[in-house]
Amino acid sequence: MTDPTRRRWRMAVTGWLIVLTLLVADACSWPGSGEPGEEDAHLVSYSKAASWLAGLDPAEAEEQIRDWARLALASSLGVEQDRIVDALHDTMPLRDPLFDGLVEQPVGPGRSLFDGRTLHLLVPENDPHPSRTLGRLLDQHRVDAGSDPVDVQVHRYRMRPENQKVELYAQPKTPAAEFRAANGYREAPLDQQADLEGFLADTNHLSRLELRNGQVWAAGWNWPDLPDGNVRPEDVSVLQRGYRQHGEPGPGFSLDPKPISSPDEIRAAIPDLAPELVGRVASGNWDAELTALIEGHLFRGDPPADALRARGLPADRTQLWALHNLLSGLPAVNEARYEGETAGTEVGMTAFYTDLVMKDWVAGVGAGVPSGGRVSGFVPNPEAPTPAGLCPPAGERSPPAESARLWLGQADGAFDYRPDGVDIGAQATRLFVRSQGPGGQELEATYRMGRASAWWDRHYADIADYESEFWRLEELMRWSGALEWLAGSGQSLPQLPDDEIRSDLRFADWHEQHSELRERARPVSASLPGRAESVLTVPSPAFSDCGLSYVYGGVTLGDSLARHGGTPAENPLPPGMRRAKPVDPAATNVDQSTGTAQIRQLGDAGSPEGLTRGVRRGPDGASVVTEGAPRREIPFGEARFRGEDGRLVEMAMRSGEHGISAGVQAQGQPFGTVAALRPEASGVRQTDIVVNLGLLGRFRDLVKRDRQDPAHGLENAPGFLYSYPEAGGTGYRFADGWVRKTIGQAPNQAGFVAEVVPGESYLSVQRPAQLPGIEMSRLQEISEPFTTTYGELLRQVPATASVYVLADRSTHLPRPIERNARVRVRIAEPVVVLGPGVSPISAEGQVWSLLDTGTVSALAAPDQDIVFGRPFGGGPGGDWGSGPFGVPLPVSPSNQVVLVQQCQPSDGLNPPTRDEECGS
Repeated sequence: MTDPTRRRWRMAVTGWLIVLTLLVADACSWPGSGEPGEEDAHLVSYSKAASWLAGLDPAEAEEQIRDWARLALASSLGVEQDRIVDALHDTMPLRDPLFDGLVEQPVGPGRSLFDGRTLHLLVPENDPHPSRTLGRLLDQHRVDAGSDPVDVQVHRYRMRPENQKVELYAQPKTPAAEFRAANGYREAPLDQQADLEGFLADTNHLSRLELRNGQVWAAGWNWPDLPDGNVRPEDVSVLQRGYRQHGEPGPGFSLDPKPISSPDEIRAAIPDLAPELVGRVASGNWDAELTALIEGHLFRGDPPADALRARGLPADRTQLWALHNLLSGLPAVNEARYEGETAGTEVGMTAFYTDLVMKDWVAGVGAGVPSGGRVSGFVPNPEAPTPAGLCPPAGERSPPAESARLWLGQADGAFDYRPDGVDIGAQATRLFVRSQGPGGQELEATYRMGRASAWWDRHYADIADYESEFWRLEELMRWSGALEWLAGSGQSLPQLPDDEIRSDLRFADWHEQHSELRERARPVSASLPGRAESVLTVPSPAFSDCGLSYVYGGVTLGDSLARHGGTPAENPLPPGMRRAKPVDPAATNVDQSTGTAQIRQLGDAGSPEGLTRGVRRGPDGASVVTEGAPRREIPFGEARFRGEDGRLVEMAMRSGEHGISAGVQAQGQPFGTVAALRPEASGVRQTDIVVNLGLLGRFRDLVKRDRQDPAHGLENAPGFLYSYPEAGGTGYRFADGWVRKTIGQAPNQAGFVAEVVPGESYLSVQRPAQLPGIEMSRLQEISEPFTTTYGELLRQVPATASVYVLADRSTHLPRPIERNARVRVRIAEPVVVLGPGVSPISAEGQVWSLLDTGTVSALAAPDQDIVFGRPFGGGPGGDWGSGPFGVPLPVSPSNQVVLVQQCQPSDGLNPPTRDEECGS
């Protein structure tokens, strides 16, 4: 008999445990007595980064602050640059949807930082479940690195938004094994049925399954303050039975959209349809007027329900939706399909419920939808219209209704398979979504189809805290992934006989018995003759959003080994860089002498394209270049980033005496820099987070301004200098680069292009030609180098001169030179005397040009800045091009070339150590 009160809360620890560990001081308590004061804290100030936070939604802004707290901690601890790169190479210091799918931005209250020996864990002081936060972080580290750290140090943090600071409080270090024991970690052998029952009774979160001298051991967590996933020996037997079927699919479930056609099926699915209409529907002899009535009621609420009944039509919207789909040639019912002998079991019922509820809640359907503050941040699709810039152009909405598949499955990055066991990380369950393209090919979902599901995937724990049946699914996913490995190793756990496993449950009855479930709206069942249990799709309230969407999917339990050949994949990366996500060993390598690495990360079940990540290290800094496949559409503010050329992001990082700096480029354009700087004043325990945005980092604001005011929005943007006509549009010169606005046809160029108004207007970042280094030989200096301020130089340079700003250091990102900054100046002239308007020609016959903002007199104001060039240029020149309009600049005999190099690095991290860097 099914127990309707299956949920229970852990209130005590049983005494059967075999493994003995020394108890240590509570790893979750504050050190000392009483609350810590600010004098005990390490302060992280983000006041110089607040402008970036203003552009994020509140929840994402909090996640960004946590990221910066981790960066500040690395700076304050003096973590070696190589260790920082190892820890952060798959993240970004600035959060933006532009990077989604290319990096793994952490989500949730905790953060981790590994320094090669100690795992530093950041957890909020007011975390209601600190042991869970800490345990999940520690488990994920073990999965990624392949082993536990030597010890663990907890850093409690307190956010102070009123003064834009974070307070960090460090606790003493604890050996990893003792830390686990203090936070509820349990281990036990599973030889007998009683062992399995005892382990399941004493834990609620599986962490490891392994072989020790041929004996199966399990490890997990006991968190008494959390709802229980309530995995029972019967569930383990169901899963294990599913993996014993060689050549058959493993345990899983799907609600498959299916058509209906016979009169009996139509009557069963749509019982309120008048009998005289059933035959007409089945034979296709249908009145178009009735179709119009159905669509009018579904989408506009007119005609009223009474008018439908008078014509023999159902007034119930769910039945009416099924009839509409039937008449449109679409599936009318969702038929349950169980795999791996899960039909009628408690495992099957949990899979059925979570699959159905997930899809309904994403669509805003049901009595338990977690919106309206039930789960902070959750917004169902009907309540979050797609930004106009992401809708297809008018008249080009093909297909008019997007079809997609949603399913819950195994997160590859949460499992580390090895010959003698499997470790399980923070979250084993993922929500996947794929759209159906031409010929049935599965594609990445569009924004409007994937928005809510993407949020769900990143905030699965929040959903599970609201509806604990999703915690049960998480535990089933963990056990299934572990049992898939165990079955492949030829071992097994104690197994119940089939006659002790209940397999006669029907979902509608099961749902009615479990009053504790959040979703109390009764599923609309359809008992079709001779077919599996089916349910009708409950339609959402009518809304308009770039056309209609139709979704379907299922639940796939552990299948990672089956998808990757049945054996654990080799991962050649060293522990610090290693991640649990599968890589292609043949395309992944590390140079042990330099730390340079090339990583080919394989895609998971929902993203088969994968990505490539290259890591370069050197004495002056490190860089990480990540390349991914194109995406159909990427939201960029209110516009769509056109990513036909593939996606490319680069992070440059330096660590020095004064802190850490990290710069970001996207599609070859500067996005922005983040620095975690330690003040030079002695005794100050504070790290300052400083953000400087490049042109691409500000591009979202430019898109917004252009949408609001197409005629003058860009001209009113900060940093605008001047505009100029171009073929098909207008060029705009900003202090830190060029922007082109194109009307009509999309620009045919690589790089960054945003579709502002679909099919009508586009903004692109320009990359004009740069001066080849060989052409410097065609200049001769006519002055000794001298040093002055940049402001004084601007006042003295002739209007006819071309100002060429040399790259300051190889690891610097482009940014303005301040007027009071010291610069080293050389003045040169062309070697060859040319006629007016004629450009010098190199030996290869190429026209050359100079980086320029236009002549000084062309600046919009005397205090406008010039930016220096390419961060990894390695010599004079830069990406910012030449000429006032981004075209080659003719150099006549009367022109002088002013070569400028900044003396002091503008990030303030590494002041010059040699006088000759700037001259005297």
